Amino acid sequence: MEYYDAEVDCQDEAVYQAVYRESFMVPVDLVGLAIGTEGANINKSRQIKGVVDVQKKKKAGGYSFTVFGESPEAIKKARSVLELRQEDYTIPKHLAGQVIGKFGQAIEGVINKSLVNRISVQDENDDVTFNIIGPPEAIENAKLLLNYKLEEILNTDESFFTETFMIPLDLIGLSIGTKGDNIKKSKRISGVFSVKYEKQQDSCRFRILGETLEAVKKARSILELSQYAYRVPKHYIAGPVIGKFEQAIEEVLNETIIRTITKHKKKDDVILTIIGPPEAIDYAKCLLKYKLDKTKHVYTEVFMIPFEMMGHAIGRGRDNLDKSKQIKGVLSVSYEEQHNGYSFTVIGEVYLDLYFNNYNPKPVGPCHI
Repeated sequence: MEYYDAEVDCQDEAVYQAVYRESFMVPVDLVGLAIGTEGANINKSRQIKGVVDVQKKKKAGGYSFTVFGESPEAIKKARSVLELRQEDYTIPKHLAGQVIGKFGQAIEGVINKSLVNRISVQDENDDVTFNIIGPPEAIENAKLLLNYKLEEILNTDESFFTETFMIPLDLIGLSIGTKGDNIKKSKRISGVFSVKYEKQQDSCRFRILGETLEAVKKARSILELSQYAYRVPKHYIAGPVIGKFEQAIEEVLNETIIRTITKHKKKDDVILTIIGPPEAIDYAKCLLKYKLDKTKHVYTEVFMIPFEMMGHAIGRGRDNLDKSKQIKGVLSVSYEEQHNGYSFTVIGEVYLDLYFNNYNPKPVGPCHI
């Protein structure tokens, strides 16, 4: 929640002596309800023990209220009287009657228990939206009560299908999509009644309600994500699996509904981090294993180049190194420093008279590694 400091003309000396001050905005369409008839709520908040003064100032889009007090507790009580918000809570239309209750008794109970100011009902195409108005904490209580009521209905009605799953918080943005596109897409699936999610401490809880199990599972496949770290030995398999210009990775992405595959180079391995629906990850792992199996008979050559010959070996601007990588059948060329020179490793699909094997470098001028 964002708060804004108001510019307040404090004429009372006691205001200057107040230890605590908090400011908050109330939307213009809720200001009348917040202030109360003839300022009744402002007067009520000023009478709270420990509240020194309450000021309001008109701002763009509403009013800024500033509460001065002797303690955080006093200010919190004053805010609970004046601070109002509006939030929507949407449910499938066919469940609305049971949530509202006979003569509105159930929804009236939610209002009384949560201490919100009001809950109004807006009928839409396939849904019913409850417009909840009240203090922020009261709104959260109302939503919890409505969630509990829905759970109660669903647990006693076997004609609906529902699935619940968790997604790690670091994947939630990818799950819901840009501006909630994946949420909207899942809601448009025929037979899906509602899609709701709630952030928890280290994950996000999703709940999908639908008319058929097939519809619910289809929506779940759009939203549910997990990740898997696939290890590939760097020294002779990483090149063949990843392929030149990431071709193999692209093939896996195109043949599955995996969202992303990223590479992380380690000392002895390449880690492929796969993110996507659980079933798609299993399929991607099978494809990668297939590519590994195809590369079991690759050829590897290892040789040494002395320190003093390294510049001539790789060529000016690394020309020789680039040239060797372009040889048909060569999958990768790598080198690393050793105590007596540089160790080169060349991996190929067939045994080749590899470029560096019998290379007798001749001086061609200054070179840089």
